[in-house]
Amino acid sequence: MDKDGDQDLVYSDGYSNRGIYWIERNSKGGFGKNHALIGSLELEDFQLGDFDSDGDLDLAYFTQQNQYTFIKWAENKGNNVFIKSQKSLLPNIKGSQSFVFEDFNGDKIKDVLFYDDDKEKIRPRYTMVLQQRNNQVKEKNTWIIKSNCSGFVFTDLDKNGTKDLVGYYNNELFYILIDNKGKYSKPLELLKSPFKIENLKCADVDNDGKDDLLICSDDRNNGKLGWYKNEGGIKFKPFNIIHDEKERLISFAIIDYDNDGNKDVAVNYWSDKTRGFYIYKNIGKGIFNKNRTMVTETTDSFPVLGVCDVNGNKIDELIDHGSKTWFNYKGNEKWEKLPSPFQDQFIKDIYKAKLDNNDSPDYLVLSISKLKWLEYNNKEQWQNKTLPDDFGTDMIRVGDINGDGYDDVICLANKYSLAEGFDADLSFSSKYSIVCLLNDKSGNFIPKTLFPVSGLTNIELQDIDNDGDLDMLTSGSQWPTAGITVWKNLRIN
Repeated sequence: MDKDGDQDLVYSDGYSNRGIYWIERNSKGGFGKNHALIGSLELEDFQLGDFDSDGDLDLAYFTQQNQYTFIKWAENKGNNVFIKSQKSLLPNIKGSQSFVFEDFNGDKIKDVLFYDDDKEKIRPRYTMVLQQRNNQVKEKNTWIIKSNCSGFVFTDLDKNGTKDLVGYYNNELFYILIDNKGKYSKPLELLKSPFKIENLKCADVDNDGKDDLLICSDDRNNGKLGWYKNEGGIKFKPFNIIHDEKERLISFAIIDYDNDGNKDVAVNYWSDKTRGFYIYKNIGKGIFNKNRTMVTETTDSFPVLGVCDVNGNKIDELIDHGSKTWFNYKGNEKWEKLPSPFQDQFIKDIYKAKLDNNDSPDYLVLSISKLKWLEYNNKEQWQNKTLPDDFGTDMIRVGDINGDGYDDVICLANKYSLAEGFDADLSFSSKYSIVCLLNDKSGNFIPKTLFPVSGLTNIELQDIDNDGDLDMLTSGSQWPTAGITVWKNLRIN
């Protein structure tokens, strides 16, 4: 600090003597006189550096405003006399959580690499700011964006005949373009939602031939649901609200309940007094009625929204897995409540599938208990069969993996077992893996463990490389599986 050839000590105190202090080193190598450099410091963090390129060390100190952390500096005017500056070392940016000051381009002026997640609204990223003298910004670029992903959908954004990816994390929607050989672009920001996204779906809401994007919030106090109109050319119109009310929006589904060719929206909405299913009718071109239509309402149960063609009329119906009932649309906004064929507790997923060589409808049902196969037999009765396994199943996707014309099952499987490296009395943990249940064309499944994984937020099946078979894509929001991973199908049985 005093340019006498030895290393002094600079430290911060956040307790009785809040500030930044310098202790000189004496001629014998011990610590000598203590100097107060900065007093009344809000935060303990600081950095030393020649920020004005005049040959002496200045102090960068941290201050907090409106939940953001800003970094300002105290200029060394000589003889270690520091003058606080109200000017930020990082001009024209929002606050951050961490910074690295270094000369990144060799011009002997301190540049900065800073972390930004905009109060957890976007994917975390690091931005590089190359600076000139007097803290003028020379160049600013996003250096790296973390690949966190809470979920994704497939839609052909660039109209090249292949499905692209649209993912989301917190308030941000991003996209990855895929060509007809399975090569994909880097992720690019698409839109910023006005709220944290709980779920994303795509559908042609306005019947113009392009998939639009529908999102809902995860806010328990003010549920929101709406859509972005696809204008083509990877451009979307501003957000259109469908539902915006106090209390909790549990989930939503896209359904053409009246078979008029327009995509309507069903919501599972819980207020203080009632819980139920409601329809926002699409009267054409993506214009939704402001007043919702009640399908069912209750005060003594907790409805769980599902959609499935229950009666075989090729029109999806609404199912309440909570009360084990389904709703047959009778016209004129009236519904008939009937017992559901799906009677398991806590159903997570239902998939229609081709499991054997007869013409009876087959369904795979994943509940909190087991994975089951339901079939409508020739006596017009539903019969079920539990699929044997030695693991728990958190998620399934259904498709013909090996190309034999019959559907197989991809599972996110978990086993609760002894954690590696620990005594049996000390620690157990859940171990996750992706398991393929291969169908032998008669509904008997042979399990094949594919890969060990940590927790996943989504699994989808898609022919990503246009080679005629289904590949698998997975997403995660936490390390080490954060991002979207493509698993190519090599047809190795």
